[in-house]
Amino acid sequence: AEAWRKFGALTEVTRKFVHFSGAFVTIFFPFIFKSHLTVLLLAVIFGGIMFVTKKLGKLQSVHAVERKSDGAIYHPIAIYVCFLYSQILNQPWFYVISILILGVSDAVAALVGKSYGMNEYIVEVGSKKTFEGSFTFFLTSFLITHLILLFATSIGRIETVLVALLIAIIMTIFESVSLKGADNLFIPIGTMFILSKNIQPTFE
Repeated sequence: AEAWRKFGALTEVTRKFVHFSGAFVTIFFPFIFKSHLTVLLLAVIFGGIMFVTKKLGKLQSVHAVERKSDGAIYHPIAIYVCFLYSQILNQPWFYVISILILGVSDAVAALVGKSYGMNEYIVEVGSKKTFEGSFTFFLTSFLITHLILLFATSIGRIETVLVALLIAIIMTIFESVSLKGADNLFIPIGTMFILSKNIQPTFE
C-alpha cells in the first residue's frame, strides 16, 4: 500500500486495499489458531503499530485520509472480539462473514462510490458518501452472507435470504452513519450479534 501510494494512488484507495487484503488474511484465523490469546497478541501488536505510526505521521497509505478516522485502530479490536465471540459460539463461519463484510463490502463500496458515485449525501462536515456506494455495500453484504450460509450450513434457502437481507440492511445503515471510522467496529460485531441471535446452524 505504501509503495502504491508513492506511485500516485489515492489514500482512500490504498486504505481500502489494506482492508480488502487484510480480510483475506484474517478470515483464516479460526482455522489456524486454537487460542484466542494468540489473536489478542496479534491485535495488540497491530493496533499498537497503527497507533504509533499515526502519531508519528507514518504509514500515510492508511492514515492520510482527509476526514478524522480511528478506523485503523478499531479494526484489530473488532477482529479479536469477533474471533472470541465465534469461539464461544463455536461458529467459525460467523466470524468469516463478519470480517468479509468489513473488508470486502466496505472496500468495494468505497471504490464504486469514488469512481461512479453521482448522488452524494453528507455524513458529517467534510465527509460525504454516495447512494451508489451504499447500494454496493448493501448488495455485497447480502451476497457474502447469503452465499456462505447457503453453502456452508444446513439452513434453508429462504432463511438464508431473510438473514442476509436483515444483515445487509442494518449494516448498510451502520456504514452510512458511523463517524470517525467507528464502522470498523460496529459492522463486524453487529453482524456477529445478528447472526448469533437469528440462526443456530449446523455447519457442514
